[in-house]
Amino acid sequence: MFKYLVAFTLLTPLIGIYLVESGEYAGSVGKSGVDYGAFEVFFMYAAIVSLVAISIVAFKKGKMKRLEVEYKKRMEARDLNDSSYYVFSIAVLVFNLMLLLVFLFGFNAIGVWMGRISKGVFRTNLGPFGSIAFNLTKITIPAIFAYSTVLYMQSVKKKTYTYLWLANIFLILILGSVWGFKTTGMMMLMPAFVLLFWKVSVKIMLKIAAAFFAVIYISFQAFDVDEVGDVDPFTLLFHRLTIYQGDVSWLLWGKYMQGDEFHDYFPTLLAGIGDTALVKLFDVDKENLVEWMGYHFSYILNYTAGIPLTVVAEGHNVVGTPFSEGLIAGGFLGIIYIAILVGLVVGLVFNLIKKYLLTSNKVMSALLATYFCFNVFPWLTGGSVVVLYHISNLFGYILTLAVLDMLLMSVKYLQNKPRLT
Repeated sequence: MFKYLVAFTLLTPLIGIYLVESGEYAGSVGKSGVDYGAFEVFFMYAAIVSLVAISIVAFKKGKMKRLEVEYKKRMEARDLNDSSYYVFSIAVLVFNLMLLLVFLFGFNAIGVWMGRISKGVFRTNLGPFGSIAFNLTKITIPAIFAYSTVLYMQSVKKKTYTYLWLANIFLILILGSVWGFKTTGMMMLMPAFVLLFWKVSVKIMLKIAAAFFAVIYISFQAFDVDEVGDVDPFTLLFHRLTIYQGDVSWLLWGKYMQGDEFHDYFPTLLAGIGDTALVKLFDVDKENLVEWMGYHFSYILNYTAGIPLTVVAEGHNVVGTPFSEGLIAGGFLGIIYIAILVGLVVGLVFNLIKKYLLTSNKVMSALLATYFCFNVFPWLTGGSVVVLYHISNLFGYILTLAVLDMLLMSVKYLQNKPRLT
């Protein structure tokens, strides 16, 4: 599944650029489609990414073959009476249920469901707990379920285990829906699915994609149908997955070919220390949007695409991809350099996840799969390399390890607790 997700980040913008250069309207930038020659350049970018990633993976192919043999031997020698997954999955189920109750009634997420408040108001109501809630949703819950899934993969298959695994999926989808976004629940499941479907056929992948689109469609009908009027949801979804993924890259290449100069990119790399530290250490004025833009790639990207900074400050965002990031950073050569970097990151993360899966390191497998889905994948689809090393990641993964340790301690206690006779 890992490979399919990477292919998605390369092919959907490419299709979008092709459609725009064939005359389709570029919706996210409000421009009529014309041929700038961006399709050929983005194809080159995708080809470089693919070649570098494939080379990195091929370099470790021999070692991975040996690890696969050792993994099969361990699976054949596993304890058929081990109940670790059963106890752990119940602990995760209780944890997710408690979080759901807190979100629904503690932070009034039920108001989003009932239509009494907007999803924006719900996020505002989180107040100082917003960062914790964000990290729980984007890192902790997905990573813990990914750990549970690896444990499920290594356990003897029983119907009870499968029912518990599905029950946790159901709870996570509900937890994601309280944010009011169509894809949150599915993204929370993604790290687990990346591990479970590490080797997957095209046929099974198509079934997974169909389930994914079904959830998006149902969520669309529940939360967004009034915002888009009579637009066909399938057409809207197709455009968002293609044109809206590529039209900014198309526009920026057009500007580059016309001789436009872009804003200085490299100060944006400092944003990884966090906005609070940025203000205190570099005396950046957050109220001065022009100055603030200089340290945030998303602001530069949106501004270059023609979005007013006041609108960007309110949360509006367009999709850039690393292609746009490289173009802004260094023109045509910048695209080549960032394509090599993307290929290196994709290849290295792929090898590491596979290594830890085959060596039965559940913690590292889960954390790296989560890192891929919530750090690498967003970079591949939206640009801004800062997402790979932002300081908030450190807090999120420390929180995850603490919660995971608490759950594992509870499992150990329950397994060793003497039974009444």
